Amino acid sequence: MQRAMLMAFLAVGAACTKPGPTANEQAIPDLQRQVSELQSQVLALQQSEAKMAGALAELAASQRSRTTFTPSDTGFGKVTTEVGIFFVSLDKVVPYANGQRLTFRVGNPQSITYRNPTVTLRWGRGVPVVGGDATEYSKRVDAWEASLQKKSERLLSDLRPGAWNTVNIVVAPATTDDIGHIEFAMEVGTVSMTAR
Repeated sequence: MQRAMLMAFLAVGAACTKPGPTANEQAIPDLQRQVSELQSQVLALQQSEAKMAGALAELAASQRSRTTFTPSDTGFGKVTTEVGIFFVSLDKVVPYANGQRLTFRVGNPQSITYRNPTVTLRWGRGVPVVGGDATEYSKRVDAWEASLQKKSERLLSDLRPGAWNTVNIVVAPATTDDIGHIEFAMEVGTVSMTAR
């Protein structure tokens, strides 16, 4: 009898022992890892979005003070300076020594002569094509932005009033392939008006 009772207690004890982890309990660490990875990805996307929003705001603000071209563009852009608004078109791009000669037409719609303005150009290969992962595209744009070259040149000629003025600037070293994107900005400091 004692033996039967002992066997009964062992049977009850075996039934009361804690079972191994359930399938749900085993899945918890995997789910926690996945949540952590997703949180990291969301944070990276938020940072990328904030960076792109800042870059777009900066671009919008700078568009008033510069205009951009590709070699095949026709028409003109508007450049706003502290003392006036000008219209600028890219007339042609031709090889010149170890660089390229860019010919612009700068329209001065005011009745003021602007003396020896300073033109600032930034140029480089074409803007990267949008596509792929946002973070990867952001990196490509950063690398492209860093690759742009810059040149400022004070013009020896004036911008005549109410006229299109031809401006030639040589950028070097530069091949035809290096001129896929051109930014034109201008500063004018001295003006001349006729006295009456």
